Amino acid sequence: MEGEFQKQNRRLLYIINPLTRQVFVLPPTSVGIQIPKLCGIGYAAASMEYKVVLTLSCFKDSSVWGILTVGVDSSWRIVRTDHLPRSALRLCPPLTTEGFMHWAVGGDRGERKIGNQVLTLDVETEIVTVSCVPFNYGGYDHWTYLSTGRCLTLLITCGKFLWEVWEMKLGNKGGEWRKMDGVIIDLGARMFEQFGFKLVPDGWLKYLEVLVLRHYCPSLNRLSIFAYNLLTKEISPIGLPNVCTRCRPAVNKNSLVWLAGC
Repeated sequence: MEGEFQKQNRRLLYIINPLTRQVFVLPPTSVGIQIPKLCGIGYAAASMEYKVVLTLSCFKDSSVWGILTVGVDSSWRIVRTDHLPRSALRLCPPLTTEGFMHWAVGGDRGERKIGNQVLTLDVETEIVTVSCVPFNYGGYDHWTYLSTGRCLTLLITCGKFLWEVWEMKLGNKGGEWRKMDGVIIDLGARMFEQFGFKLVPDGWLKYLEVLVLRHYCPSLNRLSIFAYNLLTKEISPIGLPNVCTRCRPAVNKNSLVWLAGC
C-alpha cells in the first residue's frame, strides 16, 4: 500500500504489486487524515474479494475503521471501533495472513500492557476477535510480531542472539499460541558483538528456515539487512540501494492479477 497527499487533508491510496507492476487507485476517504502504514489489504477466499482496512483517527477519544471492498465499493464503509482496544489500532499497522488481518503490538517491558492482546479481523465475515497472549515473561526484553503469510508468529527476545518463536493458531474463539523451536544465531556472533550490533527480527523469507534481521546505526544513518538460515546456521548480508536508509521487509504474494479488470 502506498499513498500521496491530496487537498483537504485527504490522501490517495494505491494497491501496488511490485512483481506485476500493477497499480490500482482506491477512492479517497471523507473522514480524517489517513496514515498509509495503518492500513492493510486482505483476501476473502470464499467471495474472491480483496478488502482494504484503514484506521482513521477522526474523533478525539475514539477511532474508526474504513473498510473498502476493492472493485466493488465506490466509497469507504465507516465502522466504529470504540469497543476494541484503541492502543493496538492506533500504534501499529495490521499484519495480514490467509483470510485474516491482525493488530498486535511488540514492545519492551514498558509496553507490555499493550502487547498482550491481538485483534484479528476475519476478512470474509468482518468479525473481530480479541486474543490474549497467555504468557508473561518478565525477564524478556522485547517481542516482535511477524506474519509468515500463512499465520501470525511472535518472537520473544531472550538475549542478543536468541529468540523464542510462538505461532498463533486461529479457532472459533480467537487465537491459541504454541511454542516453536527457538531461533539462535551462533555463526558470526563474535563479529556482531565487537561492533555492538543489536539485530532485530523483521520478517520471514521462508518460515522456520530463513529469518530476515535488521540493524540501524543512527550515527552513520546506515541500515543493514541480514538473512539468517536456521537450518545451516549461516548469516549473510542483503545488499540495499544507497538511498535506502530505513525500510522494513514485508510479505508479498503475487496474487493481484484480477485487479487489471476492475
